[in-house]
Amino acid sequence: IYETRLLDWVPAWTGFSSNPTGTYQYRVFPGRVMLTHSSGAGGTSNAITFKFTAPFNALLGAASSQVINVQDAAGNQSTPGHMEITASSKSIDCYKTFYRGTWTGSSTKDVFWHEFTYEI
Repeated sequence: IYETRLLDWVPAWTGFSSNPTGTYQYRVFPGRVMLTHSSGAGGTSNAITFKFTAPFNALLGAASSQVINVQDAAGNQSTPGHMEITASSKSIDCYKTFYRGTWTGSSTKDVFWHEFTYEI
């Protein structure tokens, strides 16, 4: 069991022809990891999905989700979306609306969040 300082990671993206930018970091605590994101610029959409990879798989039998602010078709949305990671996966799915709303397949899209924690 250990704890780390903030470390950088580079997510792999799905749903973009040009990926979002920003600073992506994580910190490991006993039994969990906290992801942080400092916004850069949105990416160019080429699909109705929005996914990126986390640095570690979520714990078997555990899942985590949170509400996020979203931008779709180059406009900030008035209702929140959500992001989630499922058990035994390191793929984080982001949705335009709660619950699992799809994105526009073109133009700019982005999500705004600061911290996301899940069990590892």
